[in-house]
Amino acid sequence: MEYPKILIINGQSVNKNNATGITLRSVVSSIPLDNMMEICLDDNNSENYNTLDIYSQSVSDIFPFQKVMRNSQLNITIRSGNKSQSKKSLKSMIKNRIRRLCINFADLSLMRMKFEYIDKILKFSPNVIYTLGGSVAVMKLALYISSYCDIPLVLHIMDDWPHYLQDDAGFGQNFYKKKLQKYYKKCLKRSIINLAISPYMADFFERETNISFYPLMNSVDVSNGRCNEKKFGSPIIFTYAGGLHLQRDSALMSLSYVLDDISLKQKIDIELHIYSNLALYHPRTADFGKCTRFYDYVGHNKIKSIYEMSDILVHAEVSSAELLGYFRFSISTKISEYLISNRPVLFYGPKEIGLYEYLKSNEIAFTASDEKELVDVVCDLLNNSRKRQSVVKKAYDFVVKNCSKEKSEKTFIFVLQKAVHEWK
Repeated sequence: MEYPKILIINGQSVNKNNATGITLRSVVSSIPLDNMMEICLDDNNSENYNTLDIYSQSVSDIFPFQKVMRNSQLNITIRSGNKSQSKKSLKSMIKNRIRRLCINFADLSLMRMKFEYIDKILKFSPNVIYTLGGSVAVMKLALYISSYCDIPLVLHIMDDWPHYLQDDAGFGQNFYKKKLQKYYKKCLKRSIINLAISPYMADFFERETNISFYPLMNSVDVSNGRCNEKKFGSPIIFTYAGGLHLQRDSALMSLSYVLDDISLKQKIDIELHIYSNLALYHPRTADFGKCTRFYDYVGHNKIKSIYEMSDILVHAEVSSAELLGYFRFSISTKISEYLISNRPVLFYGPKEIGLYEYLKSNEIAFTASDEKELVDVVCDLLNNSRKRQSVVKKAYDFVVKNCSKEKSEKTFIFVLQKAVHEWK
């Protein structure tokens, strides 16, 4: 296969050990290293495992104010959406808003490109730029290099940031959103074909922009993702592994009380295991049901061992008008890994988002959108072994057909080749 030379431009590296980094590695891991170069805005991009030996250049100093922000206490993640929804003081809310305004200002700040970076890029001689966009600084940099080298951009949209922010209503957010949309439209003018994280997102953006969008989500190694067969034991272990941001802790809290109630009524021993970065999210552990056990974050290279110990894998999203638009088409990184695991998957979240429809319409998970439905679905999941087996098999077959690394590689290379070919 003939590979184009790809310049990857993002805020963080493909080697970052977060959900975005995991998805990026799954997309680009099959590309020859000589055909990839990465430039990113964050200096702190190295991880101890799951890394690609890709040439990576941090260029944080071309946005001087942003570099100061990234190296200061003001760069604390905005916790209004990340922290558990404990009651916040007015002082805390004001501090969070000031942090957000500073981060937005840094993202909009002056770009000062150094010749040494341009020289390295020219020596690499890229054919195409691949970027997630999502910030003004990233898109401004991608546009500059795209224009300087006269090469196309390929956007990979993972959340609906072109239309919504995670905190749309905050002071100053409307101004920032207009700037974000301005640079997004500029990127579209230098795009021929793009990528989106789900079929629903790809379809929506294609109709809106009249530019082709192909769906490409986190791919999995089909030969290594399947866990051993496991019969329900005692306790029956429900497992959630991931972040508690976007108010997911609230949805999981509701699930914990439903599981407590079912455990009591059916006299079944049930535990809900939550693996997350407890230091970052500070979950209100005392407010969860009695069945809940909290464990610290497990690295992606060890996560399969957690799936092996589990009986049922859980994903949850909160029904929030504030957040619904932002992730309405998104599909979490963990979903394809859950579906290939040989474990039944339970999804609890609003039916208005694409993920609910994706799982329900393909009959590859047990889905519930409110607490009443959740009770019925969990009871069905626990007591209907034939249905469990059917759903698990359908999920496995679905991932093999749609989310394997081989299929993802073909889609990714096709999109990049088409962008390069039609740009000439």
